[in-house]
Amino acid sequence: MLSNHIKTLLTLVLFAAVAGCSSFSQRELEKKWFSTGEEKLLAEVKAHGIDQTISSLQLRLKRKAALEEKKALMRHAWFLYSNNRTNKNAALAAAQAVYLVIDVLDNKDEVYQLSELGYKITLSAGAGKDSEASYYNALFLGFIVRQKGLMALGRLKDVVSMLEVAKKKPELDFGGPMRVQGMLFLKAPPWPRGLGDLDKALEALEAAFDKSPRFPQNTMFLAEALIEDEEFDKAGKLLKKASAELKPEVWGEDYCRIWKEYINNLKKKMK
Repeated sequence: MLSNHIKTLLTLVLFAAVAGCSSFSQRELEKKWFSTGEEKLLAEVKAHGIDQTISSLQLRLKRKAALEEKKALMRHAWFLYSNNRTNKNAALAAAQAVYLVIDVLDNKDEVYQLSELGYKITLSAGAGKDSEASYYNALFLGFIVRQKGLMALGRLKDVVSMLEVAKKKPELDFGGPMRVQGMLFLKAPPWPRGLGDLDKALEALEAAFDKSPRFPQNTMFLAEALIEDEEFDKAGKLLKKASAELKPEVWGEDYCRIWKEYINNLKKKMK
C-alpha cells in the first residue's frame, strides 16, 4: 500500500476517474469525529496557557503512534483549535493531527471528509505564506482532488505553488516538500502533457534524501527514481537500506506495513 499522501498526488496527475464522495455538513463532520468531550483540556489551558498545552500535544503527535491514539490526539487538537481559531499554533497542530490520521486510513469517504476539514484549517494557519501550513494544505488538497478526480484537476497548480512555499522550510516532515515534489515530477506525464521530468524528480528526491537519509520514504522513493533511470545497482542498495530502516518502534506498525509492501513492489520491477 502506497503512503496515502503520495498516492493522492500520483492519482491526481495520472487523471484518475471521478470518484463519488459523500455529502456532509461541517456540523455533521464535527459530530462524527469530535463528539467526545475534551473539557479537561480547558483546565490544562487555564493552568498552563494555550501555547504550552499545544506544545505538549505536539510532542505526542508521532508517526509511530497507533491509529486509535492518533485519533484521540486529533480530537484533542481539534478541541484546542475550535476554541482558539485565531491561534496559528493551534491550527498547525490540528492540521498535523488530522494528516497523521488520514495518512494511514483506508476508508475513502473518511479520508475525503477529514481532508476537507484539514484543508480549511490550513487556510486559517496561513497557507500560501507559512511554509508548514502550505505543506499540509498541499497534502489535503491532493486528497480532495483524488476523490473529485477530473472535476478538480485544474487545482494541480495550487498543489505545486503550495509546495514551493513549503520548500522554504525543507526540514518539514523529513524533507517532505522535496519528497512530494519529486514524486510528482516522477509520476506525472512528461511535457507537453504534464509536469513529468525524471531529472527534476531525481534532483528533488536526492535533496529529500540528503535532508533526512534515515527516513524510509526518502530512501525508497529515490530508489524508485533510480529504477526509472535504469540505475539498478544503486536502487537495489537503497531498497536494502530502506528495508533495514523499517523499525516499528520508530515509525509504527501501520507505516512499516505500508512501506514494506511498497518496497517489495519496487523490487519486483527490477526483476
